[in-house]
Amino acid sequence: MIPPVQVSPLIKFTRYSALLVGMIYGKKRYDYLKPIAEEERRIEAEEKKKREELERIAKEIAEASCLLHKLDGGKFADSALDPTVHVTDKTVEQCQLQY
Repeated sequence: MIPPVQVSPLIKFTRYSALLVGMIYGKKRYDYLKPIAEEERRIEAEEKKKREELERIAKEIAEASCLLHKLDGGKFADSALDPTVHVTDKTVEQCQLQY
């Protein structure tokens, strides 16, 4: 087996310097991007809460529309409160939510 080659101290120094510079750059970049990502997550959480609230309201409106349709015996205008509710027939069995 051939003995290992002696690596120059200059090459060793350069390699470890590049490693250290990369670690320092990564830490600075992480510290720069972290608050931006936290703000984006906070905004996304607020939007998600609003979206879920709107979906809940739409579901309640659909249920109310379906209930009114059942109580009114089909005389109530189809989907008057919520355009996402589609009633194809005037029977109660087909008055279902689209969720």
